[in-house]
Amino acid sequence: GAMPNSRALGWGFSFSGREYFGAKKHWFRWMASYGHGWGSQIVATIGTQASAIVTPEGTLETMPAWNLGGGFAFRLSNTLVTNINSNWYSIDPSEYKEGYDMKAGLSGHANLIWSPLKSLNTGVEFMMVQRTNVNDTQGTGRRLQFMVKYLF
Repeated sequence: GAMPNSRALGWGFSFSGREYFGAKKHWFRWMASYGHGWGSQIVATIGTQASAIVTPEGTLETMPAWNLGGGFAFRLSNTLVTNINSNWYSIDPSEYKEGYDMKAGLSGHANLIWSPLKSLNTGVEFMMVQRTNVNDTQGTGRRLQFMVKYLF
C-alpha cells in the first residue's frame, strides 16, 4: 500500500571521460560512479527497485551502488568505427530484498558502426551480460542487436 510522508535521501557521484590517442583518431572511455539510494540510475538497473526498499517498519532504506566501466573505440576509416566496452555494477542489497532481485552484474559489448552519411549511423552489436542475484544465483544473456540512427 501507499506510505504517506515516506522519504529517503538519495545521492551519487559520477565521473567519466574520454582520452584520445593515435592523433585523436581513437579513444579510451572510462566511467566510475558511487552513490547511496541511486542504484536505479545505473543503466543496467533502470526500472528496478535498486535505490530503496520499504522495510517492515514502513521506512525507506536506501542501498549503496557502484559502477565502473571502460572501453576502446577505434576509427577504422572516415565512415567506420568499432567499439569494445565493459561495465561492472554492484548494489549492496538490503536484508529485505527478495532473493531474485539483482545484486551485481558485468556486461561486455563489441560493435561496428558505419556512417554512410553525416546524419546517418547504422550498426551491429554483440552484447553479453552476467547477472548475480541476492541469493547468489547467476545467469548469462547474449544478444545480437542492430540499429539505424538518424542525427538531427
